[in-house]
Amino acid sequence: LSNDFNQKQDEIAELNANAVVLSEEIANLKELARVKEYPVTVEKGVVSQNVVEKTVSTNLPSSSSILENSQDIMPTLDSFRFNIDMSVKSDDFEFPINYQGRFKAPESLFQTLSLEMVGLAMKGDFIKINNDYYEKEPMSGWAATDKFEGIDPRDFWTGEDSLLALPVAAKTIRVNLEGIDVYKITWSLADSGEDSLTGILSLLDIESGAIPDNMLIEYWIDTENFHLRRCVISIKGKVADLNLGMPIESDIATISMEINLSAFNEAVEPILVPNLTP
Repeated sequence: LSNDFNQKQDEIAELNANAVVLSEEIANLKELARVKEYPVTVEKGVVSQNVVEKTVSTNLPSSSSILENSQDIMPTLDSFRFNIDMSVKSDDFEFPINYQGRFKAPESLFQTLSLEMVGLAMKGDFIKINNDYYEKEPMSGWAATDKFEGIDPRDFWTGEDSLLALPVAAKTIRVNLEGIDVYKITWSLADSGEDSLTGILSLLDIESGAIPDNMLIEYWIDTENFHLRRCVISIKGKVADLNLGMPIESDIATISMEINLSAFNEAVEPILVPNLTP
């Protein structure tokens, strides 16, 4: 009995030792990789869903090199689909806008605009084929226009003042975005100087001297092809400085925008010249 007792004690001691080692291993793993539900830090309602974030303590490319690679790749796309949610909020005032469509190289773009204001929902379709532009308003047919009245998502990654050309110096992490391994870069006004604001203020048509109270930009760029898959912007500032062109009574407003891109270089429906209304 005494021998059995001693043997049990030895087994318990060994289990305790293994438990300590296991506990240390778990602690190391927690330190190495952190998995959590990540609520994107912009205005609620703009971001479509949560992102599962996994931060791995390995050497990752710098934010500047990732953005440069994406800036080189994005203009070469043969096709893509896009969904852009924009919102202006101030106290009880809210003005949501959505652009959804597809692009086909070299110069064909189709999109549907949806917006809601003072309880009224409206839609409009826009087509851009080379230098010809068309639009279809509610309750009417297609008509030719002198300029493209929609939004071209390529403007966000082409040119010296594009989102991908901004001098962003931020920590890079790796996350999983809807099953795709991506680099995530987060830049905020609190982390950078005012000199880096010139590009983004110009892109959003905000006066260069009007420094927002707060600004956040987040990029999701896939690790394999450097495709920009998501970009989120949130800007909070004085209504007079944001150049909104809306009858907002409050002094402060928030502009939020989420760009989602997908179906890179995949087949999309043809974009054709519409039948015009006589």
